[in-house]
Amino acid sequence: MLNSLSLPVINRALSDDPWAMSRLATFAGSTVRIALADKPLLRYTIEPNGLLAAHEAFGEDEPSLSIDLPSDAASRFISHGRHGILKAAKIRGNIDLANAVNDVLDNIRPDPEAFLASKIGDIAAHRAMGIFYSLKQGAEQLTARLKDQFSEHVAEGHSVIVPNEEVAGFMSEVDTLRNDVARLQQRVERLGR
Repeated sequence: MLNSLSLPVINRALSDDPWAMSRLATFAGSTVRIALADKPLLRYTIEPNGLLAAHEAFGEDEPSLSIDLPSDAASRFISHGRHGILKAAKIRGNIDLANAVNDVLDNIRPDPEAFLASKIGDIAAHRAMGIFYSLKQGAEQLTARLKDQFSEHVAEGHSVIVPNEEVAGFMSEVDTLRNDVARLQQRVERLGR
């Protein structure tokens, strides 16, 4: 399922950047497997033209490159981006292929508006991307504000639980105030007689 959803998007991005296709074409016939927490998600075969094809056999055959993502890949992606995931991933297999895939991922610049325009038309694609970028900018601003507020809250030492020393100091001040009020009340009574 993921292969059929991701393959057109990946191949469109690759075909928009011919250098990426030629970089991968040197590894024609190689297979790339991506797993999440040891469960295979995606498996591609690199075609001679540098595009990817779905590799249907999820059997025991060893792929040319295996990328095992950690189970917390989503949270790592949100907090640290793609590099956060790759730092925690286990990568096995052809090191040259791994470097080529990393190089392509670092330098490819897909044009989602052009892809949408080919499906729904130029005006609708432009408006859809405008809405997407507005939502993305709003989400980034909200995330930054929440992060700043949380950091400020922690830095200033705000806590829901009051430390015992502060409670004891407050109680001592209340006792002192009570005694001062009692003495003042006695003075007022003496002056009143």
